[in-house]
Amino acid sequence: KLIEQVRRNSANLNPLTPILLHSGQIEAEFMAKYRKEIDDALIKPSPPELIEQKVTYWAGRKHAPMTRAHRLGSSSRV
Repeated sequence: KLIEQVRRNSANLNPLTPILLHSGQIEAEFMAKYRKEIDDALIKPSPPELIEQKVTYWAGRKHAPMTRAHRLGSSSRV
């Protein structure tokens, strides 16, 4: 729900914020549904150096701008 809130809610102030997923268990169905919504994913355990590298990389970037359909809550991107 957090990913949907950030990406699809037109009232959200951070739709271009990069989303990095860090989990010990990522299901294929989840990745299929949200692959265009998240910017990067790490599987636990991840070395601290890799986490730092990913955060540093994405801190200087922004997610691709949302389309009109995306702002209206369409699931056409997923």
